[in-house]
Amino acid sequence: MDVSTLLIGAGIGLVVGYALFYLFHKSNAVTKQEHEAIAAKLNDSSNALKLSDERLKSAQEQAAAFQRKIESREIRIVCPTLPHGYA
Repeated sequence: MDVSTLLIGAGIGLVVGYALFYLFHKSNAVTKQEHEAIAAKLNDSSNALKLSDERLKSAQEQAAAFQRKIESREIRIVCPTLPHGYA
């Protein structure tokens, strides 16, 4: 084989390889501004989720307390003759 054909083939292979690498890398790359905007949205969503979770737990605790209060009053209504310390 002639050396020039090998060099031409290697050069074409390098150019095609570089072009593919550039296109692949460019399709996966994200700009810094885009990354920061997405990270800010993630932080905001995370904070909102934590706040909602805390509100839900508070509401559940309050509902459980009301349920216990209602049940204790129902026991007093059903059994009014029980001594004061049992209801």
